[in-house]
Amino acid sequence: MSGAWNRDLALDLDAVRDWGAVAVVTLLESHEFELLRVERLGEEVSRRDMEWFHLPIIDTRIPDDDFERKWEIAGEKLRAADQRDELAPLHVRSHAQETASTRSNEYLDRGWTRLGFIYEYGEGVPQNYAEAATWFRLAADQGHVVAQDVLGGLYFSGRGVLKDYVVAYMWLSLSAAQGDHDAAKTRDLVAKVMTPAQIAEAQKSAREWKPIKKPPQ
Repeated sequence: MSGAWNRDLALDLDAVRDWGAVAVVTLLESHEFELLRVERLGEEVSRRDMEWFHLPIIDTRIPDDDFERKWEIAGEKLRAADQRDELAPLHVRSHAQETASTRSNEYLDRGWTRLGFIYEYGEGVPQNYAEAATWFRLAADQGHVVAQDVLGGLYFSGRGVLKDYVVAYMWLSLSAAQGDHDAAKTRDLVAKVMTPAQIAEAQKSAREWKPIKKPPQ
């Protein structure tokens, strides 16, 4: 894979279907489907017996009344699917689309984390640690506590990414700061193989870290 938006659409949709998703949400404007080479997204989602919600948001603008009306209808179904753990990730491209609302944005990092686990454990797709790391990183960059924990573990072990104790310590520290006790234990294990200078560097990175609220283009 050359990047998060240069995807194999069929493979990704097969993956989200196989872990039980019943819905996929897209905030892209219509012209962006061609730009991202996913013109058949809605058709491919439907072919896999999942429901497709297209809730476009115009780039550089906040959600308008039309979006709010559509959300009143779609939101109830999506909340029900989310409670059953059956919701696929949102598809967004721009900052304006990211600002749709906290009601919809909260699904982003959770969906990416789920895809990470699918590829990490090979659930319906070939096991691929590098692909798993890509999805965990997207969620971790948003501040998702589980994704930060798992990504830190990948950097500690070198699965799917180059082994890097400093980066591992940073992600594990961020997860631990949100209350993940397992992440704190793993961070302490990483610290045992680090130099004091490396630990200081990792702690500085963790203090300076800020969530990225825009997926890669």
